[in-house]
Amino acid sequence: MLVRLSQELTKNLVKGLSYSALTRMIKVAENFTEENFATVSQQLSWSHLIELVTISDDLKREYHLLLSAQNQWGVRELREQIDKMLFERTALAKMPEAEIKNQLCQASKTYLYIKNLLGFNGLSFSQTS
Repeated sequence: MLVRLSQELTKNLVKGLSYSALTRMIKVAENFTEENFATVSQQLSWSHLIELVTISDDLKREYHLLLSAQNQWGVRELREQIDKMLFERTALAKMPEAEIKNQLCQASKTYLYIKNLLGFNGLSFSQTS
């Protein structure tokens, strides 16, 4: 069905909507809520999102998403950190799941607060580092 949809869309409307592109779009839609996607898509590129949806563990994905945004990692750096098993090597991975979720939520709120505060003052992360 996706193959046919891809062919029809490419033929009639938009170039580049291959079967693999459509499957990646579906994976992103399945892994990010609309609210979460709105925030994430402002901070990370499509290539980052594609890399993140390959992570099956929700907590691990959220961890790498947050660090990637906070540290302004490029896609190559994100991939290297995933391959180096950064999440598994941190003390965070050894905590109970509820505590990990709490820690990630707090870190995300702090990051957004600082980003908004800098934005109101006409600054950005790149100007402060």
